[in-house]
Amino acid sequence: MQSPVAVVSLSAIVRNARLLKRRAGAALIAVVKNDGYGHGAAAVAHALSGEAAMFAVATVDEGAALRCAGILSDILVLTPPSCMEEGLRAEAYGLILAAGSMRSLAFCRGRVHLAVNTGMNRYGFAPQETGRACAEARSRGLRRPVAAGSIAYSAVTQPCRLARRHAGSPSSMVAAHSTRVSP
Repeated sequence: MQSPVAVVSLSAIVRNARLLKRRAGAALIAVVKNDGYGHGAAAVAHALSGEAAMFAVATVDEGAALRCAGILSDILVLTPPSCMEEGLRAEAYGLILAAGSMRSLAFCRGRVHLAVNTGMNRYGFAPQETGRACAEARSRGLRRPVAAGSIAYSAVTQPCRLARRHAGSPSSMVAAHSTRVSP
């Protein structure tokens, strides 16, 4: 029986990231969760360090592992925290936590990224709740609150002051799965 083998070309991933940035006309958030979709999160993050404005992972553990691997760029944890310990660990590693409800927002420390439910219904503030969530984040002294919503394979983000207008409008940052882009 044969064992499947994946040959990862970091140079192809970098070319794909450049292509995506050029076509989108926006900064890139490279999603490297689940060990970079099997490509090696640390290796991919190091390769994309000159291309990605920030990296995104699923869990605080994944973010901590990238920090320990020497990644100094911003790292966004996409799954909202479920307890205070996750918030404290994220803060200790300098990670940005996503919050999708007032409960998860209560566990966030430092910087926060507000997830907005734009129709995928996994988690996130309803668009009409983003103003209240931004106000709560600011009142707790959380730095740079940003509202974001997932749309298909990408996410759009915008400063909170725009979130009240339209949670799904394009802005200056695009998050994408770099492994889904072809040259």
